[in-house]
Amino acid sequence: EKPYECCQCSKAFACHILLHVHKIQHTGE
Repeated sequence: EKPYECCQCSKAFACHILLHVHKIQHTGE
């Protein structure tokens, strides 16, 4: 189960920290 979904690309993560790191990749590009 991956309840944490990225609102920009709909990729889902099992951990909110992983989602946070992923979001940084969006803002950093």
